[in-house]
Amino acid sequence: CPFDRAISVGCGNGAKEIEMVERGLVNSFDLYDIADGAIESGIADVKRRGLDDKIRFFSSNALESALSREYDLVTWFSSLHHMPSSRDAIKWSKDVLRRGGILIFDEYVGESRFQFSELFLKVNSDYRRTLPCKYLQNPFKPGSLVDTLMVNIDIDDLILLDPSEAVDSGDILPAMKEYFSSAEIILTGGAIYHMALNDIIHNLQNDSLAIENALELDLECIHNGLNQFAVAIAVK
Repeated sequence: CPFDRAISVGCGNGAKEIEMVERGLVNSFDLYDIADGAIESGIADVKRRGLDDKIRFFSSNALESALSREYDLVTWFSSLHHMPSSRDAIKWSKDVLRRGGILIFDEYVGESRFQFSELFLKVNSDYRRTLPCKYLQNPFKPGSLVDTLMVNIDIDDLILLDPSEAVDSGDILPAMKEYFSSAEIILTGGAIYHMALNDIIHNLQNDSLAIENALELDLECIHNGLNQFAVAIAVK
């Protein structure tokens, strides 16, 4: 059976949510974002697809203005890690769900403000040093190589780029365990591909063995407690 009423926070242009409605997974979706350009694009797409009666966009903060507290589904797709308080956002998600309702997220859950441990940085630096020069070509400076020593981004620089980026991401999983103790959480990695390969992964695109080796190392990192992303399903 489809979810009758759903809400998505930080939906962007709503591409994922529109697909869920078209596939018959959701009957009615309330989509919230504060990026007016993305919302305008989403509204136009909804109209083209004839889904006006099923999908509504709202240019506001869902945590302050959600129309209902009886949703069957709450979704967060790469938006929860932008919330100033992970605990407040997850508590709100539980509050607006009806009993038996479901929370789903696919998120960055790594260290807040991308401030990684020395072990994390070492693993990524060691991995980069194993790569041949052809894979270290700098996409922003043709003819030069990227640095093999991985360091944390300066917090002030990150805030200048995006004040909400990973502001409280390190508290997402602890908050989930607090408010949804029986949630199914699947760690999906990222320790290698989110850092060491972030700007050079395209250099490996024709080498399936190199990509396979990177993914195997990423999986090993998960087992050693080094993880960046997760998906979760929780029932109220």
